Amino acid sequence: MNYPIKSIANILHITNDAAMVKNLAASFPGNDFLAWEDALYEGPINTEMDLAQLSDMRANFFSERGGLAREEIRQRYQTRNTQLLAYQEYAEVVLWFDKDLNSQLQLIQLIEWFSRQKMANTILSLISFETMAKEPAYFGLAMLTSHQLQTLMSKRWEVTWGQMSLCQQAWHALGSENPNALVRLCDVNTAMMPYMKNAILRFLRQFPSQANGLSHSEFLISHALLRQQHELNDVYLVMQAKEGTPFVNQAIYCSYLQNMCSGELPMIEQQSIDNEDLLEDEVVVELKMMLKLTDLGRQVLHNWVDWVQVRGINRWLGGAQLSEGNLWRYDQTRRRLIKTYV
Repeated sequence: MNYPIKSIANILHITNDAAMVKNLAASFPGNDFLAWEDALYEGPINTEMDLAQLSDMRANFFSERGGLAREEIRQRYQTRNTQLLAYQEYAEVVLWFDKDLNSQLQLIQLIEWFSRQKMANTILSLISFETMAKEPAYFGLAMLTSHQLQTLMSKRWEVTWGQMSLCQQAWHALGSENPNALVRLCDVNTAMMPYMKNAILRFLRQFPSQANGLSHSEFLISHALLRQQHELNDVYLVMQAKEGTPFVNQAIYCSYLQNMCSGELPMIEQQSIDNEDLLEDEVVVELKMMLKLTDLGRQVLHNWVDWVQVRGINRWLGGAQLSEGNLWRYDQTRRRLIKTYV
């Protein structure tokens, strides 16, 4: 049985990004903090690898995709992992993760990892914010005041073996070559991890749609341009607003755009006002670039043309490498993945 934990000394707080770390550091001086930064909704996941091997795999993926120095990315992972591996130096590790897709995938990864460690005298606890999340004014943990964070801290709970077992199942489903393992997971009672099911369902929508070959993120981007052209940053803001619980960072957003704007038959045309590149050092530069939906883009949005058939595909989502010979599409109506051929 889990129970509220009262001590606030010698604690490592783990959360999803550096911005949240700053908020926590201001609220809990004297503690240590770790940002578990990894966009797990993109790129390969091999659950048979140890943490170091998986980190190297993901460093390779992001260096090849984003044009960043592999060693620089690799060092970031190593620094992050080194701090995690020192968990036994703390009396407690507290997990602060929101309900969006990326936060939930990171939480699944971490709880699964801790489930295989010798905790000794270290307590693993989880912030519970279900009551606060139901309030209309709730926009995420990162927007909470110091007082609100301290209130949540006082109501944290120790992670149970049931939660660990569920995260083990979810992590291995995420890394499976057959992504229908994730579909089956949605039929399991996941109430002890209240945001897991919605996160998994959202991840499934990143697979190409059965209707037109677009992932849901690609659909939101192109749909924002259906009526008129917009600046690149405005499209990003519209996509985030339509998402409900946004999770796509700007670098990943720009990689989606690059795919949709490139090739002989692009979905989106771009006109750079300042002749700037889409990406610079993993962040978006001054986003003074106009985007316009092409005729092909409109045909795809109306389900008259299939984007995968036009563009082809070579993409990793978890343990599934999507290609023309190994293509999984998501049927939103049935909430099922269907294996097809281009």
